[in-house]
Amino acid sequence: MFELKANSFGSSTLVAYLDHNPNELTVTHGGNCFSVWANNRLSYQIVNIKFEPLKKLMRFGVVAFPIKIKHIGKNRAIIIDERIPQEWLNKRYCSICCPQDLMPEEQQRRIETVYRRKKALGLIIDAGNGLFVEKSFESKYAKKEREKNGGYIYAPMIYCVERFKSLSRNRY
Repeated sequence: MFELKANSFGSSTLVAYLDHNPNELTVTHGGNCFSVWANNRLSYQIVNIKFEPLKKLMRFGVVAFPIKIKHIGKNRAIIIDERIPQEWLNKRYCSICCPQDLMPEEQQRRIETVYRRKKALGLIIDAGNGLFVEKSFESKYAKKEREKNGGYIYAPMIYCVERFKSLSRNRY
C-alpha cells in the first residue's frame, strides 16, 4: 500500500442525492461513489467518502486538489488528507465499490455475522427416496452445490413447518 496525490475527479455514479443543508458546512455521509485520477496517471475508486461530501468540502474551501490518498489494493484507495476532518470520512468502506477483503476488519466481521444469520435451519432430503437425511444450517450457495453434487434437496425449516401444517389440516 502506498500514498499518492489525487489531482482530479474521474467518474461518478449518478444516483440522485439531496443535501438538506447545502449552504452550511454540516457533516454528511450520503452521496455517490466516485474515482479520482492520481499523479501516477491511474484511476482509483475512493471508498471512504462519497462524492457530494468531498465536493462540499471543496466548495467551502476546506480542501482542494491535490488530495492525499492511500492505495489499499485492486485500484481502490482511501483519502488520508489531514485537511479533511475525520468525522467526514466513513469508518465503513462502501460495500458496493470495495471488495470485502479490502474492508476494515470490523466491517468484515459484521458482514460475516449478518451472513451467518441469514443461513436458515432446514432439512436435507434425499432426492431419490424422499427421506429425511439430517437437519442443517446452509446458505443458498451451499444448497445449490449440494443439489448439484449429491442428489440431495435442502428444504428450509420454515417451508417444512408450513408444509407439515397444511398436511395436518388436510388429514383431520
